[in-house]
Amino acid sequence: MAKKTQNSTRRSRKSRQKDRPGWSKLLLTLTLVPMVMGVLLILAWALEFDLWGAPEDQIVVGFLFILFSFAASNAIQRNWRLSGGWALLAVADLLVLSWLEIWIQVLSMLAGAAGLALIVLEFVQRYRDQQKARKRA
Repeated sequence: MAKKTQNSTRRSRKSRQKDRPGWSKLLLTLTLVPMVMGVLLILAWALEFDLWGAPEDQIVVGFLFILFSFAASNAIQRNWRLSGGWALLAVADLLVLSWLEIWIQVLSMLAGAAGLALIVLEFVQRYRDQQKARKRA
């Protein structure tokens, strides 16, 4: 029965990929660029290699690139809840590191908590859907 569910999941993924227009596939591929840049910046920071500015800036910018990549790729795939969650985490990161006023720090923590809640909610929903599909099969 597990094979049946896996095969139907594979088929539905393939059919969704075929339905996507070419520009959507191109944009989805282009979202890998900021992710790779973010990983490279974090690796450069870990290896104490300065690409620009202070080393602390590299990890922050790298992390923001990765969060932007997640938000953009989910938006292109029309996963709005995940896209919003990743975008809120990026905004929270930017706010907490840019301003030192307490009210902005609290606002950024609320935005980060809301973003994390959206991401967790989406993953819980998908897990429940998967469990229901397995019970039906």
